[in-house]
Amino acid sequence: LLTVNNPACNGSTGSIRPSSTKGLGPFLYTISNGASLVNGEFSGLLPGTYTVTVKDANACTSTATATIVSPAALAFTISVKGNTSCTPNGAITISASGGSTPYAFSINNGASWQSSNTFSNLIPAAYQVLLKDAKGCITVAKTATITDDGTDSYESNETAAAAKGIALDNSVQARVGKTGDLDWFSFTSNSGTIGKYYVVFDQLSSIAQSYDLYLGTTLIAPSAITSTSTGSYKTYNSLQASKKYTIRIAGTASLNCYRIKVTQMLPNLLMTTTTQVNTITTRPTNTGNAITNDVATVADSIQVYPNPTEGPFVLVVKNFDKGKAILRIVDSRGRIAMMKEIEIGSSNHIERVKTDALMHGLYFIEVSQPTHVKITKIIKSSR
Repeated sequence: LLTVNNPACNGSTGSIRPSSTKGLGPFLYTISNGASLVNGEFSGLLPGTYTVTVKDANACTSTATATIVSPAALAFTISVKGNTSCTPNGAITISASGGSTPYAFSINNGASWQSSNTFSNLIPAAYQVLLKDAKGCITVAKTATITDDGTDSYESNETAAAAKGIALDNSVQARVGKTGDLDWFSFTSNSGTIGKYYVVFDQLSSIAQSYDLYLGTTLIAPSAITSTSTGSYKTYNSLQASKKYTIRIAGTASLNCYRIKVTQMLPNLLMTTTTQVNTITTRPTNTGNAITNDVATVADSIQVYPNPTEGPFVLVVKNFDKGKAILRIVDSRGRIAMMKEIEIGSSNHIERVKTDALMHGLYFIEVSQPTHVKITKIIKSSR
């Protein structure tokens, strides 16, 4: 009787264990490769057919044959999808054959394994791919390299006419990833009256790119440019209502991404430096915990009283231009609590403002015209 143990992996060896139930022991077993034994097994056998002869104590002999069978060679092929996004979206798919199922797959040289043959959301890099079968057989590693071609979801918006629409207050993440690439986005201003908008540009890593606002083919100059820890934002005091504006992003090609957003919510007032575009425009600057106004070329100012207030307050606007202005009340989180158009009739304009809709807390009062912006604080206290 011959008991065969086939190799677990292709390229390894098997064994044959002989035994006898007839004749008179002890028994001597001889295999066709010339080896002999009294007890145990013939090991280290390559795939093939072997003949085993047994001789008992009376010199009686008998023969039998057995075949060592090797499993099919464990092998795999790799399919790679390159990265085409600001967020990692590379993929590696492994197609396996041979060995014993089920398989396990690794792309980090065996540091970890998974049952799925697809690895997704991968960054551009070189990966060491391995395949393991149910018997623990492991292949030699192959290298799979994910590259980044600089594309993203916005490859068809390279002209103003093809600008991709973005909703107010929604961030879009994109990149100028190839030489000569441009990105154009569009938004529609709110209906009603002229409005104040901020275009926020976050450079998620060091990139040399610029962003500009257009109405049709006309470049719109910002009232101020404020730098932040992650980029900057541009302030536009008086955008027309219900108009389609476009934003052009251009600059040095980079695989790194930017994030852009258009909002009417006042960005964090404790930002860093503001670059004045118009010398009589003023913006808040950070002086410790206090918010003060830069010096303007005219003594424009706003005052509120009583402060704190439990109800309505009086707003005094000094030395603004006669005509329309925008009054905005913004809470401490940058959310617009109230916005309306007011008519400045004199150099010492007085406006009574209701606060019924405001919860108690700190608010920023902003009055703006194309050539004037002033901000102060008020506290709405509970009754």
